[in-house]
Amino acid sequence: MRKTTLLLLSILFFGSVNSFAQVDQPDPITPSSENVLGPVKQLKVIYNSENVSGGPEKAWTIGQYDIQGRLVNHENYSEGKLTGGVIYQYTDSNYCRVYAYDTNKRIKRQTAKIIFDTNGRKIKELFYEDSILNSTESIVYDSLGRKVRSVMIENIGVRQFEESSYRVESSYTYQYDTNGRLISVRHKGVLNYDDYITYMPNGDYKVTRKYDAASVKTETSSYTYNSSGQLEKIVNQKREQTLLSEYDYYGNWCMKKHEICNKTIELTTKREIDYYSPKETDSIYLSAEQQPEFPGGQKAMFQYIADHVICPISARENGFQGRAYCQFIVNKSGDLSDIAVVKSCGNKDLDQEAIRVIGAMPKWTPGHNAGEIVRVKYTIPVSYKIEPDPISVAENEEDTTIYTVVERMPEFPGGQQALFKFLSNHVKYPKDAQREGIEGRVICQFVVNTDGKIVNIEVIRSSGNISLDAEAVRVIESMPRWIPGIIKDEPVRVKYTVPVNFKLR
Repeated sequence: MRKTTLLLLSILFFGSVNSFAQVDQPDPITPSSENVLGPVKQLKVIYNSENVSGGPEKAWTIGQYDIQGRLVNHENYSEGKLTGGVIYQYTDSNYCRVYAYDTNKRIKRQTAKIIFDTNGRKIKELFYEDSILNSTESIVYDSLGRKVRSVMIENIGVRQFEESSYRVESSYTYQYDTNGRLISVRHKGVLNYDDYITYMPNGDYKVTRKYDAASVKTETSSYTYNSSGQLEKIVNQKREQTLLSEYDYYGNWCMKKHEICNKTIELTTKREIDYYSPKETDSIYLSAEQQPEFPGGQKAMFQYIADHVICPISARENGFQGRAYCQFIVNKSGDLSDIAVVKSCGNKDLDQEAIRVIGAMPKWTPGHNAGEIVRVKYTIPVSYKIEPDPISVAENEEDTTIYTVVERMPEFPGGQQALFKFLSNHVKYPKDAQREGIEGRVICQFVVNTDGKIVNIEVIRSSGNISLDAEAVRVIESMPRWIPGIIKDEPVRVKYTVPVNFKLR
């Protein structure tokens, strides 16, 4: 009988999967002005604030959100005057009614109904005009919560006084690669086209839009990210759209400019965002100064999973192996909630087993920020391997293997806090970058040898400035020897990733 081995990938430097994630872009092809992250209380979007003629602000919208992050009120203004708005009334049955009101804030009519699934995702919206249903939108998600299809059906001319009516249907179909990245969007409707996304090694990507045979037309847009992983620029043959200015603590952009080829400003959009204070909301953090911890530490967590996991018969008989990424929230009480597979291993039974084992864990030690207990989102990648066992093989060979996953990960002398302090005390801000006010983040990768020595240092994500990159490498080269990684009580070579931040004070 083949032996099944479960390996748990460790969390690299402040939560690995969460720490280096780019700002969330639900639709990377057409980023929305309404998309925001964090405990937003109010979002004001100002359009034409710097138009071609240099005139004053022309129009803006104001959205207000509840503690749960749901939009509850949306107002439109023109020339400083309220032109109307809508309110959203939610119920406990995953249902919402949308009502329009006039300039005096008097309710005029119901304009829509929204239906959500048990995870709070919109699965259907019905739109009304003069109390008559005239269009519907339906959305389908896969087991990982990714949008895979949306369909909009419009009934044109449904009102009684119109002589004719007809139905228009348009749909979007989304496909993803094995890394969970969106790679294509197919649109079917009055105009048919396909968008194909090509990702670059540095995290940027290109979108090539191909129209149907009747149009015989292709256009390509390039999307560029800055050193902090935030969308900075979109360029295509017709115009250049630059997302500029400041990004706040939550990664939300504050200004966006649309520019045509001769750099004449066509449209500028600004955003003013107010957030709920920590006292008003129980925020969920992606990382904390003191990360949550399984009782007894990471090694005890490895052992717990190895002792409690039961490999499903279907996977064992078929020799299936893969990796499931599970995400959950460590609450202030240490209890785990919202456990979900955010990236499937490709086998439903293995995904469910990973959720079951994590759900049965004892209470954790919660995370802390500035001495306060906080809720923290945590991600654990779980790998299922079928023999030959990579650990057993490595024992019988010369130890030249470089691991990314071991029972006990390498550790800077004194632990993670000591690593933070070392970087803070030893980084010397390059004078040229300081003089030009350049900030950024360098993500470095290196190997911790069996003797704890740091070797094979490389920059896997540049800050965009050669001086900052070089300084990050220099500081890591100057580190003392680490405590090496361990497999079955033996030191092994392990690849490790560390981000080095440069921020002017």
